[in-house]
Amino acid sequence: MKMKKIKILYEGLSENLGGIETFIYNLYKNIDKEKFEISFLLDEKVKIPFQEEYENGECKFYRIGNRKSNYFKYLKDLKAVYMNNKFDIIHINIMSYSVFERITYACKYSNANIIVHSHNGGFSRSCKYKKTILLDKIGRIFVKKYEKKIIKVACGKKAGKFAFKDNEFTIFYNGIDIEKFKFSEENRLKIRKFMNIKDDTVVIGLVA
Repeated sequence: MKMKKIKILYEGLSENLGGIETFIYNLYKNIDKEKFEISFLLDEKVKIPFQEEYENGECKFYRIGNRKSNYFKYLKDLKAVYMNNKFDIIHINIMSYSVFERITYACKYSNANIIVHSHNGGFSRSCKYKKTILLDKIGRIFVKKYEKKIIKVACGKKAGKFAFKDNEFTIFYNGIDIEKFKFSEENRLKIRKFMNIKDDTVVIGLVA
């Protein structure tokens, strides 16, 4: 008898390759595809990094209306996705509570385990996204009602304190594929040859 897969819906990915997109991709690469069914919740026209690989891996994509273009369609689509699909886990990745409807609607219209995963340690004083800061404050008011239903996760202590204040949370450190960074004599020689660097020249690299 074929085992029923655990259905996970990932949210919070954008068109840009950033921390959230890399984190989810690393999860996807290492997760047991025989045990889990992976889905993504995306805006209508968004193409996320690694999308073709996800498609080839038979991941599912649920498309919803754009929040800015048609707010009521956005809410209607959110509700439909949560109500009509029996997800076991909804993993919502956030930089702030500006997208609070995704959290409140998931809690209200789905019986899934709701993970809210904070990837941001706060706003700088010079932050230009004033609207996002305002929505974050509004969002916290609405989300508070569902505080006990949410599984609170953060990429670090600062991100957890920013999102969840004095509530308990679990830290999931962003994993790194260390095989990609292991020393390679072949790559060393190839790069030195390409950059015309002598074998006995000391090279200091900087990533910033």
